[in-house]
Amino acid sequence: MIQKSSGIYIHIPFCIRKCPYCDFYSLADTTLQEAYSVALMRQIRSAPSVAADTVYFGGGTPSLLPAEMLAEILGTCRQVFDLAPDSEITFEMNPATADISKLRALRDAGFNRVSIGIQSTDPMVLSALGRLHTSEEAMAALDQARSAGFENISADLMLATPFSTIDSVSKSIRDLTAAGVTHLSAYLLKIMPGTPFDLNRPSLPSEDDAADQYEFVCGMMRERGYLHYEISNFSIPGCESRHNLKYWRLDDYFGFGPGAHSCVGRARSSIPPDLKKYIELWQTPQPSFDCFSVSEGPVTGEDLIVAGLRTAEGIDLETLHREFGTEMDGGRMERIRLYCSAGLMMQTGSRLRLTERGFLVSNAILSELI
Repeated sequence: MIQKSSGIYIHIPFCIRKCPYCDFYSLADTTLQEAYSVALMRQIRSAPSVAADTVYFGGGTPSLLPAEMLAEILGTCRQVFDLAPDSEITFEMNPATADISKLRALRDAGFNRVSIGIQSTDPMVLSALGRLHTSEEAMAALDQARSAGFENISADLMLATPFSTIDSVSKSIRDLTAAGVTHLSAYLLKIMPGTPFDLNRPSLPSEDDAADQYEFVCGMMRERGYLHYEISNFSIPGCESRHNLKYWRLDDYFGFGPGAHSCVGRARSSIPPDLKKYIELWQTPQPSFDCFSVSEGPVTGEDLIVAGLRTAEGIDLETLHREFGTEMDGGRMERIRLYCSAGLMMQTGSRLRLTERGFLVSNAILSELI
C-alpha cells in the first residue's frame, strides 16, 4: 500500500454557548484557553514526525481563540510534522466571532481555508437553531474572510430544521453562492441523544419534506457548477475538503485534544472528552502523544464500505478484498444489481458508487451491504 501524507486534526473545545442540536465536545467556558493551548502543544510535540498535508482546527469554535494562540499552535505543528508546502490548513469560524484583523492575522500565519458555520441565512431558522449571528452578520463574515485574503471558503448549511422550507433553503444557497463560497456542507438536522433538542423536541419538517429539501439543494448546486463529491458536500472543482476526504478514504490522521479521534495504521483511537483531565495530564511532557487515548479497534472492510460509499468516487471492490479480505457474496451482489437497476447505485468494473438518488437512502442501502 502506498504511504500517503497524514492529516492533523486539532480540537478546540470552547464555545460562546452550546447550540441546542450540537453533541460535539465543547464547553461554554473560555477561562482555560491558555492552559489548554499549553497542554495541546505539549501533546503535539510528543507525536511522531510524520509527513502531513492537511491541518484542521475544529471544535467547538476555534475562532474564539486569539489569533496569536492559533498561530502558535499551527507553528508547533510545523515544527513537529513535515508539512507539505501546499498543505490545506483550515479553521472553523462562527460568524459571531468574525473579526477582520484576526482573519488577516490567521491568513498571514498560514491558514488558507476557513469553514464558517452559517447554517442558514433565514432569520427564523437561525433563531430556532439558537445561533448567535444574524443573516447580515453571516454575510459580513463571508465578506471579511474574502477581504482578509481567503480564497477557499466553506460554509455550513443545515436542512430540515424548524421553520426551514424550500424557499428558505433556496434563499440560503443564493446568498452563499453569490458571496463566492467555494465549498458547501449541507446537512440534514439529526436530533442527537442528550442534546436540548432531544429533551425538548422542536417541530420539524416531515421526512418527505426533508428529502425534498436535500434533492433541491443537489439540483441547485449542480446548476451552479458545484461538484457533489460526498453525500453532504459540494465544491467547485479543486476545492474539495482534502482533510475530510482522508476520513472517507480511511487514510491516516492524528487527532489532538479532548474528544479528538485518530486513525493510524488502520487502528482507531480517541481521547476522552474531559478538558480538565487532559490539561492535568499534559502539565508535563508525556512519552507518547496517545498515552491518554482509548483504543477503538482496527478499521474493517465494513468501515471502508460505509465511509467510501459516502463519496462520489465510491469504493473499489478489488481493493476491499485485497486489503481487508472482504468480499461481496452472492446475496449482496444480487442486492447491488437490484440497486443499480433502480438507479440507486452504479458499478463500473470493480468500482461501486451510489448515485445522487442513492445518497438520499444511503442508510438503508448500507444496512443491506454490511
